[in-house]
Amino acid sequence: MRILVFIALVMLFSQAQALLMLNSSEINEEQKQVISFTQFANSPTMTQGPVEVDSTAGVTVQWSGVNTNDNAYIGNDSYYSLGNNGVWNTSAEGYTALNNSTGSIRYTFNQDVSSVGAFMNYLPDSNNHVTVTAYNRSGQVIETYDINNLAPISTFRGTNQGAFRGIQRTMADIAMFEVSNSYVVLDHLSYGITTYTPEPSSLFMALAGMAGGLLALRKNRKMQKS
Repeated sequence: MRILVFIALVMLFSQAQALLMLNSSEINEEQKQVISFTQFANSPTMTQGPVEVDSTAGVTVQWSGVNTNDNAYIGNDSYYSLGNNGVWNTSAEGYTALNNSTGSIRYTFNQDVSSVGAFMNYLPDSNNHVTVTAYNRSGQVIETYDINNLAPISTFRGTNQGAFRGIQRTMADIAMFEVSNSYVVLDHLSYGITTYTPEPSSLFMALAGMAGGLLALRKNRKMQKS
């Protein structure tokens, strides 16, 4: 019985360590920093980088392309097509993009953060799913999510439209944030250093559910013995 309780608590803790963010308001507003890339609007560049995109909050952020065949893009374009999801154009005033069906655009922080995400969109017709991935300082994957499966974005024939997607952790251990595949384009990179604490009500409900399941299992065992 004690072993089962221990396993249940470990499962609960691992589930509470991170979550896929769907709104930038989930980042603590007091310490949230937003990078808009407007300084690159008048000088669009196709490059692998790295390019320093911000250092105003004491945290230096670098942007780079990974396995993009030199198709990583920073700036803005008069017509960046996303198929059925529409287009992004110069009205967006600066953004970063992966002008390729595969590869990644990466954001590296010189100080670990707990939350990071961006307003993004992608080509939905691509065979390669968009993923968001967080790495620790050692370069190990600590969290990854498939956007197409978990939180798809649909903006039929929209202009400069998209949705926020990101990763939030219970501790500040994100050194790199990577967005991959499907001509993904993003703006307003948002990050925070403040740690995230799961809602007490959510933890209570999860513990209550596990406790109920364990009690039922114990009751069944007693009935089998009798």
